[in-house]
Amino acid sequence: MKQRLGDDTVQSCPVHIRAFFIGGAADAVKFKALRFAPRVFGPTHIMGYVKNESDARLRDIVANHDYQSYYHGYEDFHPEDREDVFTPDAQIGTVVESRIPTRDTAVYVIGHSLGATNGVHVVLHLLRKGFNVVMLVTLDPVSGINLYRVYEARTPQHSGPFEWINISARSDLKDGSDGVAGAGAPWDLSGASSVDVNVLRNLHHGEARRMFFEGTPSPFERMSDSIAEYIRTTCRK
Repeated sequence: MKQRLGDDTVQSCPVHIRAFFIGGAADAVKFKALRFAPRVFGPTHIMGYVKNESDARLRDIVANHDYQSYYHGYEDFHPEDREDVFTPDAQIGTVVESRIPTRDTAVYVIGHSLGATNGVHVVLHLLRKGFNVVMLVTLDPVSGINLYRVYEARTPQHSGPFEWINISARSDLKDGSDGVAGAGAPWDLSGASSVDVNVLRNLHHGEARRMFFEGTPSPFERMSDSIAEYIRTTCRK
């Protein structure tokens, strides 16, 4: 199959691209907070909406290519019975690896809140296994009461030819989502050498859509440009 991008004739298409959108607590399913005074939240489907809007905006760019995206909640990577272990490798294999057709497939991971924390571990796992992770986007990552000790006192490091974009939300006027994030121990990645783009936004923790789609350039624009460039360089004759 041949396709034309501008003045260049390209071949060897379609290319394989996978995007994983990971929500935090109460995103994909209901979440019971406060063990001694239970209260149920969600589901909000925040990252589900972000995924759907991203797919719609990417439609023309990925037309005729093998682009597939997936929406998960953080609980898909941190089962209730594994509080002592952060995202078992076998579970990443079941949830993520099985959906990546080749080692050359371009992989994008976008996570919010606890899902952003999961996203870091997913990316590190995939890099160790030799997958082509192109971009990680973390939207106001928090660790959670049971997860924070895994990364306590150290910034997660990454290696490999990919870009890590982090957006931290610190609103002047707090809302309920900011309170939940505060209880979940927000990450402070200021000055972290492992993060390629680190932006602090005056937004509420729950405003993942604005974190992803707003800004100059926004994380979505960086992802969109990256996918277009990947298609162009992979398919060029």
